[in-house]
Amino acid sequence: MRGAVINTESFDRLPAPAWTIANYSGNYFWTSNVSLPLAKLRSLGGFTESFREYGWEDIELGMRLRSARTRSVFNPRAVAFHYKPRPRAGNVDGMLRQARAQARTAKQLRELHPHWRVVMATGDDPVQRTFHRLARVFGVPFVLERLVGRRDADRPLSGRELLAARALANVAYYQELEAASKK
Repeated sequence: MRGAVINTESFDRLPAPAWTIANYSGNYFWTSNVSLPLAKLRSLGGFTESFREYGWEDIELGMRLRSARTRSVFNPRAVAFHYKPRPRAGNVDGMLRQARAQARTAKQLRELHPHWRVVMATGDDPVQRTFHRLARVFGVPFVLERLVGRRDADRPLSGRELLAARALANVAYYQELEAASKK
């Protein structure tokens, strides 16, 4: 069974515990809010321990669960809150490191499961790769760097800076995905 995950910046000010489309994940098995019989988990060997960096280990297990014809049931009343504080200027470098690590594990996931579902989940498709390669050619990362501003301070990011930081992490992800694919 899987349920909704509602991100919150504060446990003191929780949003209503109600599922909305904003809380939906199409992932078959996303460990933020999922359950299954322990015997089933053990029969598949548990999580793949070869994932040494951030990302995709739960999706990989989900691919094996799907292959084993494990039924997935979404329960909109099964709601979990995920603490996700708003990034600050000093967090941007960490966001970029995490995006790069996630790209390397995306390559690993694709090697384990060469399936269209993995392509969709990771965004590792020719259209996305071309778009991000062109963005780099046209200097988009430099524009985003300027929009993010100083990253050494423990100051809150403005809305525009936060969007730029997330876009910069996306650029880092695709740049690392391209580099990892060449190895």
